[in-house]
Amino acid sequence: MARRRHDYAAAMALREDSFRRLRFLAESGRLAVAFGRHDKAHAIFEALRSISPQSPVGHDGLSELAFLDGDFESSIALAKACLTLEQATPCSSAMALTRIACATATNGERRDVIESLDRAIKMDPAGPAGEHARLWKRVIRDMWTRTCSTQPESSEVSTQ
Repeated sequence: MARRRHDYAAAMALREDSFRRLRFLAESGRLAVAFGRHDKAHAIFEALRSISPQSPVGHDGLSELAFLDGDFESSIALAKACLTLEQATPCSSAMALTRIACATATNGERRDVIESLDRAIKMDPAGPAGEHARLWKRVIRDMWTRTCSTQPESSEVSTQ
């Protein structure tokens, strides 16, 4: 009986240590992004994705990097992958939907963008991802308002 208890304690300690290492890698990747070290961040997030393929952390980090580098198609694909992972949480799913909306806002249907942001807000209404989605919704609507007031819509352009 004492042996089982010891094995369980050792297994839990190992699991906790593994979790701490993964969290350290994730934070290191976020810091690398913040300091503009996209090459380092990319390597870290790829490592996270291979170490823990069902965790959204690596996919989300790579999605963010693709977005920042202007590769919106890759960003959307990686964010959509986050939504299908076993370890996805409401917060990670809401962040993925927000990134999809932001990447789609560059050239997509406005209705799809707002629907994605609304879904993100509903998934994490009181959390950081929901707040992030609300902020982006305001920014994107403001951007569209400014764009529409300074340039005519393509259907309104005169063909004379």
